[in-house]
Amino acid sequence: MLKNMRINIILVLILLFIPSYSYSWTSITHWNSSNENGWYTWESAGTTTANITLTPAQPDGYPTTLRITTPAGMTSNAGQQIAGASIAFDSEDEMWAQYYVYYPSDYTWHPIAEKISGWDWPSNTTNNLLLVWGEENLLMAPQLGWTKYIEFTSNTGYNPYQTKNHWYKFKEHVKMNTAGQFNGVYQLWVDDRMVMNYSNVPYRNTGDKSGFTKFVELLVWGGQGGNITLRADMHQYRGTSVVSSQDIIYPQTGSNPTGYKPMSPSNLIIK
Repeated sequence: MLKNMRINIILVLILLFIPSYSYSWTSITHWNSSNENGWYTWESAGTTTANITLTPAQPDGYPTTLRITTPAGMTSNAGQQIAGASIAFDSEDEMWAQYYVYYPSDYTWHPIAEKISGWDWPSNTTNNLLLVWGEENLLMAPQLGWTKYIEFTSNTGYNPYQTKNHWYKFKEHVKMNTAGQFNGVYQLWVDDRMVMNYSNVPYRNTGDKSGFTKFVELLVWGGQGGNITLRADMHQYRGTSVVSSQDIIYPQTGSNPTGYKPMSPSNLIIK
């Protein structure tokens, strides 16, 4: 018995000295020609083209951005996805994303709504979350298969208008709800000012163990009415994009960094 006690004490001491770490990761894309860090290439629809071009310098100092073309002849009720890029990851309960969007002077706003980004979780093909600029107001709309349709709009007193010739900095934070409960988190900052701060989002239903598995950047122009036909090609630009399982501190306005410098992870568990 004394021998067993000694063995147990030794095992406890060994466990005390084994470091415990939590899993964290970060992926960054500057939208250069190599399309680095595992992002899928932007997919074009129909006659639309998406190509890399040089634009006026971004706020973070990187001049290379992704230029997306919405073609002449496009009608506002056509429902065509112009482009979309996604990054997939292991199931995560909490995620962050940051990216830049620019609307030049030749841009024509869709009269109803334009999709900007989205998050997916695999419990049901109808489950996803979309950030939409609708009729000049930002709204977050979870597309859920288990509860009624909900729209979330600004609840902080700040709701920016659509503005041309301005680099918008978007930052999103999502945290999965307890299955079946209205306690999921969605937070949105635009140009470092908080627009939405919700802690009652019902992402998943009772018994659902899925987490977030994909972040998507979208350009969808059309499909919800209006009566506009584009007379010339129209462009939108996407700048540096970061997706991370930890809060994003990147980069400061006017800087020219050589890469993302995340916070040091703690409690790392290698998957």
